[in-house]
Amino acid sequence: MRAKQQGVALITAILVLALAVIAATSISSEHQLFMRRVENSVFGSNAWAYQYAAENWAKTVLRRDLMASGPDDVDVFDHNEEDWAMPLTSMALPVGKISAQLRDEQAKLNINNLLTDDGVDIVCKKRLQRIFSLLAVDPNIVDAIIDWMDPDITPTLPYGAEDQYYNQLASPYLTAGQSIHDISELRLIKGVTAEDYAKLQPYLTALPLRTNVNLNTASAHVLAAIVPDMSVSQAQDFVRIRESEPYQHIQDFISQVVLNNLQLDAEDLAVKSDFFTLSSEVQIEKSYLQQSSLMHRANTQVAVIKRLTGQ
Repeated sequence: MRAKQQGVALITAILVLALAVIAATSISSEHQLFMRRVENSVFGSNAWAYQYAAENWAKTVLRRDLMASGPDDVDVFDHNEEDWAMPLTSMALPVGKISAQLRDEQAKLNINNLLTDDGVDIVCKKRLQRIFSLLAVDPNIVDAIIDWMDPDITPTLPYGAEDQYYNQLASPYLTAGQSIHDISELRLIKGVTAEDYAKLQPYLTALPLRTNVNLNTASAHVLAAIVPDMSVSQAQDFVRIRESEPYQHIQDFISQVVLNNLQLDAEDLAVKSDFFTLSSEVQIEKSYLQQSSLMHRANTQVAVIKRLTGQ
């Protein structure tokens, strides 16, 4: 009987020990998980702090660039050899690294120039159709873009599309009826495939104000879209000349166009810019943060007007 009691006591002790081990393991796991969460939170907070620091760096560089150009707005011109265009490449941090790059958004065609209070801007429409053609994208899609943005529900014939078209899709939705907020909206518009968007995205932007194209930073494709009879090859020659001697005035570009027996409409052209995008990446231990910040420079004030994380 006594041996039996001892056996029961031993089994009980083993069970208690097993439960204690399980409890200790669970507590240890919970503690490790908690510590990892705290660690990730700290690293994440630090990454955001460095992102904001990158934005402050960009603001300072853009302000200094404007002030260095002189107080008279007519003397200001922006180009790709200035300090603001020089990237921060993998700069070491105490526990990680950061990279940042400012790019001129006015090097692109602003799709929101397409509509004015008086209707469709014909010059902008023709430029968009030309760059679509240069990139082997159907230029008739521009009509669908107009319908996406305009407030009415009458399709632009024969290639436009209004609510009636989008309501018949497997996942129906309505047109925006306003300016495009982000260029990625193009993926919602009739006729724009993923391949088309990948081709167009480097050359188009969606800015909240009507803007000019900066002739000093525009790519060869954008320059060829601006000048109707200019080939991309000719535009590349203009870019090479511009790299050694940036345009200080719009007339400098127009004179070269005329010398090459080309014609252009000088609407919405400039040699300075007000909108820039800061692309920044921060890595701290295992925390990684990628962000795109749209910045607007007005006089000597620079403000962040949009942030996209993970872009």
